[in-house]
Amino acid sequence: MKRYSFYVKAGVTNSYGIVGNFVHIFSALGDLTIRTNNGDSIVLPQAVGYKTPEIFKTLSIISDIDQIIQFYAGFGQINDGRTIVLETLDTAGGATIAPHNYVIDAGANELIAPKNMSRLGLTVQNEGPTSCVIGDSTGNGLYLQPGATIDINTGCKAEWYIFNFSEELIVVKTVEVLP
Repeated sequence: MKRYSFYVKAGVTNSYGIVGNFVHIFSALGDLTIRTNNGDSIVLPQAVGYKTPEIFKTLSIISDIDQIIQFYAGFGQINDGRTIVLETLDTAGGATIAPHNYVIDAGANELIAPKNMSRLGLTVQNEGPTSCVIGDSTGNGLYLQPGATIDINTGCKAEWYIFNFSEELIVVKTVEVLP
């Protein structure tokens, strides 16, 4: 299984010489139509994979919008346990900022929530594809598997970092609750 990243234009058939029996859409803004050399066609949203009945040698992708997509293709299978962080949270007396996505490069770390004494809560979701650590500036913290979500209430006012110790980039989504 190999990861691919391409820019696709709306309505254009983008064909790639990829051999395999499985495709998984890791990142896309909208649904993608996937076609294989044997004529099979399926529409897939982000975080969904498809095992073809036969081995393909050509994979074609069509999008309704211009976008950068990331997908895995080849032999094997990926189980994507991602869930969706809600756009709003039900908070007593609190307002919610819209979610924010962070892309953290392989071996890097990033401040995802600066110290904020007004913060009432913080929700963090690891959209994968590998595990990461959420914690303080030294890397001490909690192990967060792909697809996992954590709600931080105690200590939510502190600085929070994501550490990506893997060899792949990861995507993390946050939602802050403020008064």
